Amino acid sequence: MLSDSTEIASVEIGLDGMMRVERTTSGVLFHTNHYVDSDLSCLNRGRPAASSLKRHEKIKDFLSRGEQFELHDFIEISRSTDSGPDNSLWRTGGKPTSARTLATWVVHQPSSGEGLLYLKLANPNREVREYRLRLKDVFSGDAPLAGADNHIATVDLTP
Repeated sequence: MLSDSTEIASVEIGLDGMMRVERTTSGVLFHTNHYVDSDLSCLNRGRPAASSLKRHEKIKDFLSRGEQFELHDFIEISRSTDSGPDNSLWRTGGKPTSARTLATWVVHQPSSGEGLLYLKLANPNREVREYRLRLKDVFSGDAPLAGADNHIATVDLTP
């Protein structure tokens, strides 16, 4: 997923130069963990995982509401655990060897004003950390680092 203040793009990259780019200046784009383009779907290992399909439908249903979404709406949907430990948007894993969600990135890029990044990290055996950062600080390299583990320091953007 790529964006600036005027356009968003979803890019699927396959093998041997295969790719698909979808762009829009008005609307929404989203992606989960499987190829959706008919020319690239042959690259899915067999059929897409049920978990990825369920998460894809959950996001599609959420976005089809056609509302004016705010950053907090995307943060809330990213926290969803209502489809169980293995099929929710925020996967905790039903077994120790199950896939689980390790991070959430939510980018708010308004057509004017300051862009924001919400970042949630859930590294194994570590405390879950949540950050709200100004995009200009992240991409300019000015986001301060905290401590020896090099986690990005929290920038409080609440009014």
